[in-house]
Amino acid sequence: MKKLIIVESPKKADKIQNYLGDDYIVLSCKGHITELAKGGRFGFGVDIENNFKPRYILSEDKVSVLEALMDAAKECDQILIASDPDREGEAIAWHLRKRLEDLEKPIKRVLFKTIDKKTILKSLKDQRDVDEDLFHAQEARRILDRLVGFMASPFLMNFFGPNLSAGRVQSVVTRMVIDREREIEQFISEEFFTIQVNLSNKKENFITKYPGKLMI
Repeated sequence: MKKLIIVESPKKADKIQNYLGDDYIVLSCKGHITELAKGGRFGFGVDIENNFKPRYILSEDKVSVLEALMDAAKECDQILIASDPDREGEAIAWHLRKRLEDLEKPIKRVLFKTIDKKTILKSLKDQRDVDEDLFHAQEARRILDRLVGFMASPFLMNFFGPNLSAGRVQSVVTRMVIDREREIEQFISEEFFTIQVNLSNKKENFITKYPGKLMI
């Protein structure tokens, strides 16, 4: 039973191939094979009126990569996607599965956290499906990058000049800093006093406080 293993890095592919031998074909997808399209309203590539549905296209520089993967998959009985163990890797796995599922070969996900023979052999026994939740976490981040970037970046360039861009994290943090600075500027100071007295009896020392503020 011949198996195709897909990893991200060509160097990893060569190393893993040496570990596993002729029962496996190990190839690299060289990272993401798809990208978020540009087009539609505001050029988002995201249908903001249909539950923010994204539209993906095959990257131009990955056409030959996908063709090589499909040719190899046709010679194999199973496809194992071993992209990196993070949400970007899960997104890569999801898109590879979508592109290869028409071949009607079993497709599973495996994770190689280190590249040594013992770990590789053990990981091949721990197969699972693509984690849809992890993929959607990456997808949501990618959509937010596009929405915020495409809307905020032109505004910045119009006011402050070219070569400026905005992202989902720094834009929100900047707004929080500005809001806080405005609160500080609008703050009106008041002079007041609190009363605290140290007391004692025959048994112990204790502190008592007046619960309110004395205004002048």
